[in-house]
Amino acid sequence: MKIPRLLIFILPSLLFVPSILYAAGGATFESLVTGIQTSIFSPLIPVLFGLALIVFFWGLIQYLRSGLGDKQVEEAKSLMLWGVIIIFVMVSVWGLVKILTDTFFSGAPTVAPTPPKF
Repeated sequence: MKIPRLLIFILPSLLFVPSILYAAGGATFESLVTGIQTSIFSPLIPVLFGLALIVFFWGLIQYLRSGLGDKQVEEAKSLMLWGVIIIFVMVSVWGLVKILTDTFFSGAPTVAPTPPKF
């Protein structure tokens, strides 16, 4: 039982390791944010999107398999709704982070991509 408590204190303290914080090289706040983003959040985002899609499709499968059982239909609808809500929140946060990153860490505003020409 002491191991999980130990992990609760050790894992967050790893964020203060100089190699992660770039304390040894005199780096800027921007390099810290970029390092955390590339090492932690970039691999995590596709996994979370995948889990949200799995929740949605699992609810869809349960809905299609449930027939006319009212309780099963409601549970399946709830799973699908939560899957859609999770995806919406993740895309919204992703957009807000992109806006904040472009606002605070780049000198020029980003230009919208041009639509493809056929």
